[in-house]
Amino acid sequence: ETQNILNFIPTEIKKRCHSLSEQGVSYSVFNRDSRTCIRILLNGETKYSLDVGIGGIGGDNSIGFYGVEGEMLSSSSGSFNAWANIKWSQEKDDVAIIFNDISLLDSFDTGEKEYTKNEFLEALWDKICTQNTGTVLCLTIPDYPLFSPVLEKRTSDNSAQIMSSNHAKILDQFRLSEYTLL
Repeated sequence: ETQNILNFIPTEIKKRCHSLSEQGVSYSVFNRDSRTCIRILLNGETKYSLDVGIGGIGGDNSIGFYGVEGEMLSSSSGSFNAWANIKWSQEKDDVAIIFNDISLLDSFDTGEKEYTKNEFLEALWDKICTQNTGTVLCLTIPDYPLFSPVLEKRTSDNSAQIMSSNHAKILDQFRLSEYTLL
């Protein structure tokens, strides 16, 4: 199941980046030092780098994460700012990611947090988007079921409306006081 999670993360990030391609968002996925390396770019400039791989502090049933704003300036081999163990959750009736964050999601919580893979991807995507304050990375995803805020320009007063908002907290990060929640 650990390998399924490792495949899920880049596949879903690819979908989100693809839905933003008209706004200049692209991605790159490659392997280096037994890790999957994911890069998110805006107009050709790397905005977020994430390396994930099996093993590390939690053993062979764990995933190590190393994510940074911008370009990864050196190999992340052996470095991590979060790790997770994978197990079955009776409560969620699904595979659970038992997540330990040092600074990947900026929770600075020394305790474990349990996510489904979709919940984890939401938290990671929120981090990627808020890391890039000043861009509209997350707020322009059209019709994506796991991330629904969509901006629509009004021609009359040059403001925008958020058509739905299950992620309104991003408004503060982007300083979008002129946007209206519907």
